[in-house]
Amino acid sequence: MMTKDKQERLELMKSRMNVDQQLCDALNAIPYYIPTGCVPSDRQLDELERHIRDLEVEQVQMLRCAAEIVSSNSLLAGFVFCFDRCIV
Repeated sequence: MMTKDKQERLELMKSRMNVDQQLCDALNAIPYYIPTGCVPSDRQLDELERHIRDLEVEQVQMLRCAAEIVSSNSLLAGFVFCFDRCIV
């Protein structure tokens, strides 16, 4: 029978690996690897958490960059519209 601590670590690993995989799919990144069939160590779980935090930071940066691009494109489109109206 598995101890409570091992069961908790397995459940935590499973839930965090799902989060990691979703972020990696969105960012086209490589997921953190913990071998299947083993109980993760506290160190592995800490590294997984760090990996997820790093991916979350990257995702926020990418979203900010995308928002800036959209804003710049909207501003540029406004300038082009005004320029077309002034020329005609």
